Amino acid sequence: MRIIMCDDNKYFLLMITDMIRKYAELYHAEVVTFLNANELLEYCRHHTFDIVYLDIEVGKNNGIDMAKILKVINPRALIIYMSAYDQYYVQLANAEPFRFIYKDGIPNEELEKKLADTLNEAVKRIEGKDSWNYTYNRKNYRVLLSKIECFCSSGRKVYIITECEIEQNYYYEKLDNIQEELEKLDNGFIRINNRVIVNMVHTFFKSWKKVEVNNKIYAISAKYREAFHEKYRPFGKIKI
Repeated sequence: MRIIMCDDNKYFLLMITDMIRKYAELYHAEVVTFLNANELLEYCRHHTFDIVYLDIEVGKNNGIDMAKILKVINPRALIIYMSAYDQYYVQLANAEPFRFIYKDGIPNEELEKKLADTLNEAVKRIEGKDSWNYTYNRKNYRVLLSKIECFCSSGRKVYIITECEIEQNYYYEKLDNIQEELEKLDNGFIRINNRVIVNMVHTFFKSWKKVEVNNKIYAISAKYREAFHEKYRPFGKIKI
C-alpha cells in the first residue's frame, strides 16, 4: 500500500509526514511526499497509489482539479483533503472526497489524531473492512459498519438496526457467526446478551445492567456483563 502526502508548505509537510509514518508502519504502507503538484501527477502516472493526503491549494495549482486527474488515473484511490479554508466544500463534492481535514490553527496532537483516524478509515475501506456484507434471497447487500447501531436476533432472523434506512434490514444467520466475523473486522462491536450485539459508538450506558441504543433499552446479561464494561470503559460515554 502506498500513501502520498502533498502540501506546498515544506515545514507543514515534514510535520504531517512524520506523524503519518508512525501509523503507516502498522499497515506496512510506504509514504511518499511531494511539494510540487506536477511532480506528484507525474509520479502517479507511473506508480501505484492508494491513499492521498492533498492540500487544496498546492502553489498555483488547484488541488481539487489535481484530485480529479488522480481519480482518472486510479478511480479506487481515496483522497483526503487538507485545507485552512472552508469555501471549497461545494467543489469537493464533485471531486469525490473521502475525508476532509481542516488544518488551520488546530493543535498538533489533534492534527495527528485526525491523520491517524483518516488513515485507519481509508485502510479499512480499501481492504473492505469498513462494511457489513450479507445475502438475502440470493441478492447481496452492503452497509457501512459505522452506520450499524446493533444486530438483533429474533428466531432465525437477524435484524440490522441502523441510523438510516436500508433496503433489506434482516437476513437469516446465527448471531454467534456474526459475532465471530465482527471480531475480525471491528473491535467496536460487542455482545450484550444472547440476542443482541451493539456498536459501542451508538451505545449509551444506563445502568450496570442496561444500555440504550436508538432510544431502546437492552439488558446486559450476566454472562456478558464483565466483558462489556471492560470494553465500554474507553468509550467513556454516559447518557443522562
